[in-house]
Amino acid sequence: FPDSPGTQKAACGALWSLAALSDEVQSAVASNGGIDAIMCAFLLHQEKVDLLELACGVLCSLSVNKRIVKAIADAGCIGAVTELIRNHVSCSELFQTSCLFLHNIAFFDTNYAEEASAACSSIIRAMKENPDDATLIRAACCALSSLAANAEACRERIHACGGVSTIARAKERFRNFADVWCEAEGALAQLGNDAPA
Repeated sequence: FPDSPGTQKAACGALWSLAALSDEVQSAVASNGGIDAIMCAFLLHQEKVDLLELACGVLCSLSVNKRIVKAIADAGCIGAVTELIRNHVSCSELFQTSCLFLHNIAFFDTNYAEEASAACSSIIRAMKENPDDATLIRAACCALSSLAANAEACRERIHACGGVSTIARAKERFRNFADVWCEAEGALAQLGNDAPA
């Protein structure tokens, strides 16, 4: 029932729970049409934020498995998640799962990081528009750190949209929140650490 948001939401929630269990379950989800089902949910339900969050959560679980990431990339998931970030920068939970997916996928291959480079400006925009959301800022810095570490195109885009100063401000704002501060520090390190202290 791909046209039913309720059915899709329940299915994605179940898949997310299952995919977190083991490599074997992740492989089973991928080999039995799970990735195509997620792309279907992305395409048919672009305004159903709660459904999109669950669908992206499935990708987060699958994207830690090196044997599956090529299938994920080949299905167009990187571009789809980049669009999610662009269109939903103020939806904190969806933004967080989207960033986690990009963090994971960039880790495995420079080409995947380069494909995700278009998301960098949207991630920086989300940081600027939601400067007090510690969880969002942490997720953003985590993604930017991985993207910058693995592709020059990402580093260039982050610099071009004022990302270094944005991350530096977040680092200062959340200096008493160790987890956020560390992610911001890590992102700056990948970008040359040329922001003001």
